[in-house]
Amino acid sequence: MKDKDFLIWLCERLELIHKENPNVDYMLKLKSIICDYPEDKITPNTYQNPVNAVLIFDADYDKLSDDTKKIVDQQIKGLKELADDETI
Repeated sequence: MKDKDFLIWLCERLELIHKENPNVDYMLKLKSIICDYPEDKITPNTYQNPVNAVLIFDADYDKLSDDTKKIVDQQIKGLKELADDETI
């Protein structure tokens, strides 16, 4: 799904399902962002932080794409370096 389509879906969900007032400042801001957002931008569906990397590693590492495995490996390496750092 393209990012802009996701933001539109999110905005509509906030209004129609959660009954957010479409005229409050944060909803107007979201609509403004949607209007100016590039049509073809796509962000991966994975949120990448060290904790998430470890969870992915433990659960489904073999199922990850090669690019995602590289990211996970880098994050785990960073965690190991933090653990080995005596100043922490």
